[in-house]
Amino acid sequence: MSDLLLKSLEIEGYRSFRHLRIPQLGRVNLVVGKNNVGKTALLEALRLYADKARYKTVRAILQARNELPELNGQRDYVGEAPFLEVKNLFHGRADLRQTPVAFQIKADDDPARTLAVAIKWYQVTFQDEGPRLLLLQDLSSLGSLANVAAHLEATYDEKKVAAYQLSDPWGLEQQKVEVSKAQFIPTDGLGRKAISELWDQIALTDAEESALQALRLMEPGVQRLNFLARDKNEAVRIPFVKLDGVTEPVHLGSMGEGMSRLLGLAMALASVPNSLLLVDEVETGFHYSILPQVWRLIFETAAKLNVQVFATTHSWDCIEAFQAAATQHPQAGLLARLENREGEVRATLFDEKRLAIATREQIEIR
Repeated sequence: MSDLLLKSLEIEGYRSFRHLRIPQLGRVNLVVGKNNVGKTALLEALRLYADKARYKTVRAILQARNELPELNGQRDYVGEAPFLEVKNLFHGRADLRQTPVAFQIKADDDPARTLAVAIKWYQVTFQDEGPRLLLLQDLSSLGSLANVAAHLEATYDEKKVAAYQLSDPWGLEQQKVEVSKAQFIPTDGLGRKAISELWDQIALTDAEESALQALRLMEPGVQRLNFLARDKNEAVRIPFVKLDGVTEPVHLGSMGEGMSRLLGLAMALASVPNSLLLVDEVETGFHYSILPQVWRLIFETAAKLNVQVFATTHSWDCIEAFQAAATQHPQAGLLARLENREGEVRATLFDEKRLAIATREQIEIR
């Protein structure tokens, strides 16, 4: 377990988490709990931590929840509404103009491994125009307040790693920072473009065979896999497989949602050695009968490539399959149940022994 990227996690001030501490993490972590308790928010916090609050990650998180209005490429505008929506990232959703807001994410109780993100609010009154907010063109202008706006500042190990205007479609990160290659799989799976890009990373490597083996969990007749454009004008390639006894390539999408989801999961795992894989509602697209094999794939690949996995679920079948896989990989699996207790989100942890008791006795832990 010494190779784990994160041995513990502490989140303060992010969305529903006033202060959440998870003192122990595993190689493969399954997060459960009722709706709106913060399962997806926990994955978001891990994305932000891995990417040092990089502009495109912050923006993707806000857009996924429809929390950042599109400005259609406008570079300036009058009004504060798009900035104020950023309050959703911060616990309590306070008025950003009145209350300083910040959140921080800490790993392993180490101050030097803490990501802190805060809003800085700037406003100026232009003569004959009244108060106006402008998108920042150059962060150096903040010193003179020639251009003003709200922006995020992120620090890691007490060093500023990013500062940018959230409404700026190009981003304004002040310096390049080394970030993790953490991979996030949303509830609806990876898109066609993302999957084809992952294939380019693993094609002609040992990971290619791992992807094929994953597909064979659901369709043993899969021989080969490739990504093809159906016509010369198609920009994004799509996966086709060669099946036993079938002459023509078969479009993977025609074989059901589960096959595409499984391919995306297998390739994402293979593409992030020594990093994090984050999966929202991991059971989506899979029949319950295949879940034990899916978890076996996750546990074995994560151990082989030193990947730390965090996944969420609502499914009891998924929990039972996870427990079976965890039993075969002692000290690798951990289930964290999030629960809101009088406004505070707390995590209750189940290792493979406690989880075996809970599943055997049918104790409700979702």
